[in-house]
Parts: sequence; structure tokens; C-alpha cells
Amino acid sequence: MLLLAAMSSTLISPPTGAAAAGIGYGSTADADWRQDGGDPGRSGHQALTGPLDAAAAKHLRPAWAAPATRPGEQVGGAIVIDGTVLRASGGPSGQIRRYDAATGHDLGPVVDAPGLAFGPLAAAGDTLLVEAVERPALRRTLRAYTFRGERQWTVDLPDAVSGGFTAAGDLILRAAGDTLTAYRTADGSAAWTAQLGGEPGFRVPVRLGDLVLQGIEPGGITSIGTEPATPGASGVESNGTSGTSGVESNGTNGVESNGTNGTNGVESNGTQPAIAAFDARTGAQVWRRAASGAELVAAGDAVYAVGERGICAYTAADGARRWCDAQTLEAPVHASLGDGALFVVDGHGGLAAFDTGTGAPRWRTSYGLNAEVDASYWAPVNGGGVVYAMVYHFAVRGGVSTHRVELVAADTSTGRLIRRLEVGVDAMRGEEPLLLAGDHVYFAAVQKLHAFSAS
Repeated sequence: MLLLAAMSSTLISPPTGAAAAGIGYGSTADADWRQDGGDPGRSGHQALTGPLDAAAAKHLRPAWAAPATRPGEQVGGAIVIDGTVLRASGGPSGQIRRYDAATGHDLGPVVDAPGLAFGPLAAAGDTLLVEAVERPALRRTLRAYTFRGERQWTVDLPDAVSGGFTAAGDLILRAAGDTLTAYRTADGSAAWTAQLGGEPGFRVPVRLGDLVLQGIEPGGITSIGTEPATPGASGVESNGTSGTSGVESNGTNGVESNGTNGTNGVESNGTQPAIAAFDARTGAQVWRRAASGAELVAAGDAVYAVGERGICAYTAADGARRWCDAQTLEAPVHASLGDGALFVVDGHGGLAAFDTGTGAPRWRTSYGLNAEVDASYWAPVNGGGVVYAMVYHFAVRGGVSTHRVELVAADTSTGRLIRRLEVGVDAMRGEEPLLLAGDHVYFAAVQKLHAFSAS
């Protein structure tokens, strides 16, 4: 955890669509935000924002804040359902607590569980799902509750690195270590498990219709390949444009290779990330290919990969590459989808929009403030003609280090930054949830839940 100090305002004074619905998911628009990313494809898109459009977002301001209610408590996750914000937290006891989404009025706990630290939170139908760590045994579990706080079931989770879970209709998807597991929402039993042939790290699976897709970080593990290969000089697939390197190129940026060696059918992700696709009903691997990154968002019939090597779009059904861009942004980290555009934030002050069909950059802007660090550790969200991102600035001036966290809002048509709002954050992990529900933006910081509106 990184502790933040107040940043001098003189150092960084601010410079003067159709819903992206996944196949079978998100087709019915509502103002709820039922998990991190909003939907099983983690598109980060909100179709209904009421009056919160680009004109109103110019006047975005803090609406209310809900600090931790007990000493040592930390916020784990947050969702919005039927005009109510539910916040999971952990510390001396685990809580799922409710707040009026518009006013922040504390409506009390739904769940109060001494000895548990609650983390990621989601809702599937009328079931609340939350990860928990039991103290002092450090037993990790996935728990289901009714909206009245009655416990439905508890399942033990492996003690391995994981970024959390995705609620996807009848299944709960979670990658830990080198294994992807689908749990049944009804009772928590395991529907299937699949070996990933690599480590997902903190990357969370996404679901698109009948497919589950998982990003895999670079590593030394190999697995059986599923695509025919055409080896180049280095044993890496070439499309005939790479010349002597034997590395596949798209003709413009050379962002990607498919990682198959063509001689023994064994695919390696030792030098770059990969995507693995599985049948949501059986867990059988459908396809696997090397990719530009392990951070995934999905909607319609495509999955988008974001990472150090750039941004690429793939056909979900078979993994065929549609387009790639490795030039517009430096080290892309997170993305959201909406209104025919992919909005991507990088770790060096850049925010850009790409046409989802062609990959053509629509615009690029900078959220940087000429600090030593201008970065973002959080996935953006979009709706109502605005894309929102949490960003972080660190600078050293006169031997004094200063920090600042901001919520920035950009017009999705032009990329023009229409609002920058400093957020009082004393500590951060990165990956804290950013939500867009109705006419409010919410940020579940470690020590406080923040709400913003233009009204």
C-alpha cells in the first residue's frame, strides 16, 4: 500500500452511445452497477446516466463521502443496486453496508461478520457475492448472501494469487494460480476447472456469451497450442512481412506474435501475454493465442487486450486478430468500451479512444501534469458521452515529494478534458473500483467511499 501526502496545488494546477453489450449479457439497460467493470465483459460502460452528460460533467463535484465506520477498516468493493450503494469492507469485522446512492445516508449493515475481512463484491440476480479472509487463520472463502444478509453458502478458495472474480449469470469465474474455476451461482459448487498453462496474476476473467476468456501474464510455462503455425526464423509465426525476425507483424506496428513454434504444437507464453478461451458450459479450451496484453475487456463479438505491447482486438469466436495499435499510447494499462469506441488509459499521462471496428485512433489527450509520475492504476468507465478515469501524480520539487489523486472527465467525441477534480486519498492499493451508476460517479478508495455528481 502506498501512503500519500497532500500535493501542492501550485505544482499541478489544472490546465485551462449505444451500450456495449456482451452476447447474452447487458442487453437490458439499467442504472445499476453490479460488479467491478459493470458487466461480465467488464466493459465499464453505463447506458443510463440521466442528466450526467458532457455538459453536466463540467460541473462535477463531491456529493458525499462515507468513511470507514470502525478503526482499521478498509473498503474492499462497492456496487450500486436500485438506488443503493453497497460497500464491502474488512478490518476487525467484515461488513456489507448500505448507503442511499444519492444522499449517502447510512442505511446500516446488511452483513456484519466479526473476524472476516471482505474484499471484492458483486451481485448476481438477488444474490450478493463477496470474497472474505478469515482471521487469524487467513482462510480465504467465497460467500453468498441474500439482500437481507442471510448466508446462502460458503466455498473455500485456493490460497493463490488472484485478482478477484467475475459474476456471469449462472457462473462465478475466478482465476487463481494457474487454474480457472467456474463456480455455480446457485450453490457455490465447482462447475468445472481448466488449466491455464500460465499465470494470470491479478487479471480477472471475462465472459462473452458462451465463452470465458482469461488473460495470462508472460511466464515460462508452455501448453498445447490450438492453431496451425507457420514458423519464421525464430520459431515464431510470421505472416510474411517480418523479414528475418520471423515475428508476426500486422504491417504497421509489429505488435504481436502468436507464440506457436510450428514444429511440435506447443505454445509458449514465455515472452508475451496470451489469451485463453474456454467453453462456459464445459470448461474445454476453445482457442488460445499470444496477445498484446493480459488485461481484457469484451463486448459484442470481440475481446480487447491491453498491455505493454499495445492494444489489440480479437474475434471472440476464434481468436482471429482484427487490429492492433502499439503507437498511440505508451504502456497502456486499462480500458473501457462504449458507443463504438475503446477508451484506453496508459501509465504515462495518456488517454485515447479507438474505433472498435477498425482500430483507428479517434483522439488522444493527456491527463499529465508534468510530474515525475503521471499514471493511472484504475480501469476507466464511460457513459453519457463522458469517459472518467482516476489518475495519480507524484513529483519532487525543492526536495519535497508531493502526491495528488484526481478524477478526470473527458468528452468521448473530442477527448477534451472537461473536468479535473482532486480526490482526497490517503492510501491506495491500485485497482480500487470506479463506478458509474445513474447520475453519480463513485470511487471505493481504501479508507473512504467517494461519490461525485453535477447536481
